[in-house]
Amino acid sequence: MTESRPAIYAKRRMLLLIASLMAIVAIIAVGCGGGDTVVTEVTVVVKETVIVSKDVEKIVIATATARPADTGSAPASSGGDLVVGLNLIPPPIFMPSFMNFQVETIQAMGIFEGLLVASHIDPPAVNRDYGTFLDGIAESWDISSDISTLTFKIRKGVQFHHGWGEVTAHDVVWSFDNVMSEATRSTRGPQIREWSTWESDENTGWTAVDDYTVEIALTDLLPTWASALSNVGGGTPVIVSKKLFDERGENSALTTAVGTGPFEATEWVADDHILARPFADHYRQVPTINSVRWVLMPEPATQMAAFRVGEIQMAPMAPRFAVPALDSVADSWAREVGSGNPQTVIFGGNYWAETDENGEAINYSRPGFLADDDHPWIGDPRDEASMEEARKYRWALSMAVDREQLLKDAQGGFGWAAYSRIDIHPGNPLFKDEWTVPYDLELAKQYIAESRTGECGKFTMHIANDRAMDFDVGQAIGQFWRALGCEVEFDQTGYRTARPKLVNRDKQIPWMQTIGRGVLPDARQCCGWPSAGYNEGIEWTDEIIALVQKNSDIKGTTYEERVANNIEFQDWISKWQLAAAYTVLPTIVVVSPDVTTWEPYGTTGPLINNLASVVMK
Repeated sequence: MTESRPAIYAKRRMLLLIASLMAIVAIIAVGCGGGDTVVTEVTVVVKETVIVSKDVEKIVIATATARPADTGSAPASSGGDLVVGLNLIPPPIFMPSFMNFQVETIQAMGIFEGLLVASHIDPPAVNRDYGTFLDGIAESWDISSDISTLTFKIRKGVQFHHGWGEVTAHDVVWSFDNVMSEATRSTRGPQIREWSTWESDENTGWTAVDDYTVEIALTDLLPTWASALSNVGGGTPVIVSKKLFDERGENSALTTAVGTGPFEATEWVADDHILARPFADHYRQVPTINSVRWVLMPEPATQMAAFRVGEIQMAPMAPRFAVPALDSVADSWAREVGSGNPQTVIFGGNYWAETDENGEAINYSRPGFLADDDHPWIGDPRDEASMEEARKYRWALSMAVDREQLLKDAQGGFGWAAYSRIDIHPGNPLFKDEWTVPYDLELAKQYIAESRTGECGKFTMHIANDRAMDFDVGQAIGQFWRALGCEVEFDQTGYRTARPKLVNRDKQIPWMQTIGRGVLPDARQCCGWPSAGYNEGIEWTDEIIALVQKNSDIKGTTYEERVANNIEFQDWISKWQLAAAYTVLPTIVVVSPDVTTWEPYGTTGPLINNLASVVMK
């Protein structure tokens, strides 16, 4: 008898409940599919977390032709055991439908891979040329002229770790069917589902035409499709072994680390460490080091001390820790990874949409819509005076910050000033001078005097302690605001804990977010519409939502039209200062002199990646 869908959901919830609440030590078989089994003990701890995806790439309606994989001899081993200090060790959960925030990390680590791998470009640039996304499991792709099908050719000879055999089109289809399932916890899966003719878990629109050909029947395709399937985007689903699931079942597939990356995991202890060794049969790049160990070090002081005495060779650090850490170790050096994290303050509570996603009237009933004296940054669209007073208040808080001084004092000179939420900054030909917010304390004070209460008042700003927002930057912004008479308190509640307020539209305070990171000029902007799930603590007007949604129509718009839509959108954002961008802060990685070479690739995410390129003394 076929299990009912509620029964399937209950079964999956039970698997997670066992993994998380009991916190038992699970035995993860990472051995070969049919022979002797190597067993690794890991502590399985699962915590629900959300990764916010960003639109980042330009669509190319074309054919990307395969090129041969590198068939040269494997590089000579440089030896060395690399140790990386991280503030988070992802849980050992390995089925695509159960992965959420951790999927980006385990790909950056080089243990798992998505379908596409982009040709190398150094950060902070990100490869935007889809025709060069040919270095991964898929060796070529083709989009039909009417955008009705997307076809991938799977590279022959790609091997799963620990003897689980060759990757085929059947593994690819199974992985995507799983991540798109109705019970998925992935945030990327439902987005990919919207592209295809997906009707149910049994009819997904993804087909293995033969062992090395995958065809997707399309209903739509966003400009960001290749990023969503590649190593340079966020939340990309990974390819896992269908054979493992078929032979061992769901529980084993959930807790068995069988990827395709240049490193294969041998130990995985949640909230402690991961140990991986080079995968000798990797099709693209065999690492030259002996091993890499990622260790949990959430405290910056601990990272600094470990780096100083040589216990770790790499760690991402905020500027105020990175500079002294580098000074303390002779011949150490630093690299920037990712495309940079915009340090943006969103003025929560401005829920201006009049209708929801179903066309029903909202009637300004969001719990966080509090356009009163205690929330002078929130404007009421039904009251012109309220809107103008709130606009001046937000402009005052934007003008009161000296961005160049902020870069120097809070970011150690790293990064650059920002004035846009769409990742178009000074120096970009598309940047408009009128988006620039001058540092003008006197005009800011005048605007405060002309705002709803005539004074800045007392309020709280939220700066999550588990995201890419930098508390030092946020605190420095708050110090600038104090010159206006503002009494600012700081809430460092983790994003995962605070997220329900965004989902429930109950966010009504200024809060920091890294919106716009790595977004292409023609991408559809996110996330100010009144749909279910995450948003930015604001809802745009119906007219602006309609403008933004035009960029979802790839068939009916040109690249130039979509760029123009985003420029118009930013004009509107700048006028109202609903999201005030202050700086862009790159992720800074301190590197020990024990490492002679490391070549991270450009990506939208702020993660250490491409450790397969590391050469050690």
